[in-house]
Amino acid sequence: MPAPASPLTSPLRYTLGPGQALRRHAARGTVLHVAQGRVQITLPPQWAAVGAFALSHSLTAGGVIVVRESGWIIVSASGAAEVMLHAPGPGTWQRLWNGVLARRHRRQWRATTSPVEAETR
Repeated sequence: MPAPASPLTSPLRYTLGPGQALRRHAARGTVLHVAQGRVQITLPPQWAAVGAFALSHSLTAGGVIVVRESGWIIVSASGAAEVMLHAPGPGTWQRLWNGVLARRHRRQWRATTSPVEAETR
């Protein structure tokens, strides 16, 4: 059974002019949505039996693609375009680990700070 999908973060909006390209690292599960214009999206290279190859997709306004493997993507605009990038949020284990680290940090801060020390600083 597949793991439940992590919630997406709020989108990053990029406006590209004619001939401009956006090169950005994208995590697995990132959703790219073309709000307006036409773009060429080159996904991260993948390994096959004969070597590495990169898939390239042409999308128009309303087009959506999901990045299946983490890596560097290239979004090239042939004209004025607007692209929204929805990165996946942290997974369950990452949220738990962040909570553990935050509690440990607070506990250490309380142990090293007393009211007397705070007044003399």
